[in-house]
Amino acid sequence: MDPRVVAVLRLLAEKESSDDEVTSYVDGQPTETVTQQHAEVIELRPEEGILAIRHGQSVARLRFDEAEVLAFLRDAGEIGEEVWGYPMSDEEAAARFLSIHLDESIATRESHESGWWTYRAGGFDPIPPWESGRNPADSTA
Repeated sequence: MDPRVVAVLRLLAEKESSDDEVTSYVDGQPTETVTQQHAEVIELRPEEGILAIRHGQSVARLRFDEAEVLAFLRDAGEIGEEVWGYPMSDEEAAARFLSIHLDESIATRESHESGWWTYRAGGFDPIPPWESGRNPADSTA
């Protein structure tokens, strides 16, 4: 796996396991703000393109294709600067976008019974690697 892809997956794992501030509201007024872990990283094999995380009670096993992530990296820093308003590396921007794509995919799509998700440009598909033509243990996929 390309070192840049490994770096992105490590950054993504770091972002997913970081703390979020969550505010409760009653009648549109904030009542309480607490800090909680966004997700729990339960497996990280970036050299194989694999990251598994637990969001609440569900586990998402993520498979990343090297070519997909490298293509995503091409303009990530430039687009990230437009979105967040300051310069950042392609890897940092890609990890931020992947975290957003992951949250959106998990919130809006039903997971596959296996728990596997395959990253494709713009989001995660609830398709196990073996059904998408990729072997999860094959680091050259």
